[in-house]
Amino acid sequence: MNFYNKFLLLLKSLILGILLVCFLIFNGIFEKMTIVIIVLIIVNIIKTFKLNIQYIIRLILGLIVGYVIFSIIIYFHVVKYNEYFLNIGNEFLNEKNCGVLIVSDGEASIFDSYLILKCCYKESNFLELIVAPFKVFKYKLAYEKLGKSDYINLIENLKEKLQNRLGEGYDIYISYLNVKPYFEKEICRLSEKYDKLIVVPLYLTENKELKEIKEVLKSYSDDSIFIKIIPSFWESEKLNRQIAKKILSNIGEDEKKLVGIVIVNSDKYFNKNQIIIFINKLIKNLKKEGFDSNKIVYTDLNKDIDLLLQAISNIREKGISEIIVVSISDITDKILVQSNVKQLIKKISKREGIRIIYLNGWGIGENLLNELEYKIRLLNLQD
Repeated sequence: MNFYNKFLLLLKSLILGILLVCFLIFNGIFEKMTIVIIVLIIVNIIKTFKLNIQYIIRLILGLIVGYVIFSIIIYFHVVKYNEYFLNIGNEFLNEKNCGVLIVSDGEASIFDSYLILKCCYKESNFLELIVAPFKVFKYKLAYEKLGKSDYINLIENLKEKLQNRLGEGYDIYISYLNVKPYFEKEICRLSEKYDKLIVVPLYLTENKELKEIKEVLKSYSDDSIFIKIIPSFWESEKLNRQIAKKILSNIGEDEKKLVGIVIVNSDKYFNKNQIIIFINKLIKNLKKEGFDSNKIVYTDLNKDIDLLLQAISNIREKGISEIIVVSISDITDKILVQSNVKQLIKKISKREGIRIIYLNGWGIGENLLNELEYKIRLLNLQD
């Protein structure tokens, strides 16, 4: 192999590495163009070079180098890129009222590679930087299967219902950790307008995200502004009963003893002790409603999605007519979790010939609204 051929093969393999990243993270017309170019380059390589072991090794090495270099370039573009900030909700601002800021993870309604990459890079290590395009690809497939995420619509619905309950004297705003409007920018903006702010994080346990929120709020802890935060919901009897009621509403009265329940959690950084307490209370409430506690199991989806398969298989042996898979980690599951769970459930249902119902998150119920209203009003009365 002469120098020219070596250089040409290296160049084409580097381009293939770059195009691989593009294919993984982009969709639409750009994705289709990338596929066409990749196929053309591969065909050209096959026709131009006699692919012996030496050529294949050089090709693979060049592809890896191109992939890594372009992944690093994208990382610095995403991390260093300064977004403009659009103020949202100013039309409702009344400085005499109590400001209420709901905060949750959030998720793009439609596929957005930039936002997903930004979330992946929060881990801040080289391995996450390299595998980030493959994670984006998984999200792309999930959006293609399910169409869109209803996460933001659900939070906006929660805000509207909560505003109707609280009425005059309260201005409710929404913020997220992963999408606009971002929590840090909203808390900064609202802290300059209100004397009293109540932050409402929608988290079941004291997880990593909630700790980050509390760290941000520390910089606002002075006498010039009153900022209070509602605690996580792991001790909430009302939310616990809401989940039990949601399970009950999906089955007949006579089917309780024949139903298997798999409680799942997809929060990556949950507090183990707190979630065990919440689950034990949930099992106790379900037992009071007439369910067989021996047919209720818990599994952590973050370790391995196949743990759900194992949990369903174990409970299947206890003589049941149907299974309810209920998610407790968030108000609604992220789209990737939904896609994985639905795909696995479909596979098991077809193979085992059993009906499986997937209850996606807490949802918005009277119990959750009552809990939030009570805690917000209580904090507002404090000086």
